[in-house]
Amino acid sequence: MYATLTEPLTLAALEKYGALPPVPPAHEQDGGFSHVYHIWLVKKRGKGFLRIDRAPGKTKDSMSLSVESRMIQDQKTVRVIRAKMECACDRLATPLQWELRSELLGRDQKTFPESVLEQTGRRKQGCVEIVSNGRKRTVPLAGAFTGTWSLFEAVQRLDAGGNAGLSFDLLENLDVLKTGHRLRAWHEKDRPIAGGKPGLNAFVHTGPGILPHEYWVEPGGRLLYVLTGLYAYIFDDGAQEAFERRMAQW
Repeated sequence: MYATLTEPLTLAALEKYGALPPVPPAHEQDGGFSHVYHIWLVKKRGKGFLRIDRAPGKTKDSMSLSVESRMIQDQKTVRVIRAKMECACDRLATPLQWELRSELLGRDQKTFPESVLEQTGRRKQGCVEIVSNGRKRTVPLAGAFTGTWSLFEAVQRLDAGGNAGLSFDLLENLDVLKTGHRLRAWHEKDRPIAGGKPGLNAFVHTGPGILPHEYWVEPGGRLLYVLTGLYAYIFDDGAQEAFERRMAQW
């Protein structure tokens, strides 16, 4: 069964469509993890997967994040993004430096050369320096910032009982800076009854240029669901294998 264009992807809707698989026991080693998420879009289930791996960083104050995302586009093409990030062990998992490659694959799984983006980035004093396909630009920073994928990591270490929110700028997909964002704990009294899931903590991320994001986290700190109404990331150990099986049938 599919979601409809008139029904937002809340937890209640995803449960109704059988999209929330059983959650396996948490398994972490030496401060690292490997989390895989099934990507749902309104009316288009099974669109892809997101994988985030965390490992110790180059220093005691940093961590390494590896990201891979694959999403089916129109005309049976697949957008592939891979990124390797060094992030600070602070409340926002601030990106310190990174390498990213984005490309579009055809039905034959070969890359469209004109689709390739190769990017590096580095935080500097008061700015971020980004080099995209050899072209360098500088993005000024007014204060704290984080990235789309590093925020997936950061919410797993935040105190859901705290009342003070976090204010920051968002470097969306490590490329476009969107200012004036905020993340706050979403307390039980504030949650819609239809969307509440017992035993989970929640955070809500709002700001210009994005849909509100809900982050649903186990008390032990593992991020299970990220919802925006139009699309959802659902923790599922088998999401990558299911996607690869689907691609093999093209």
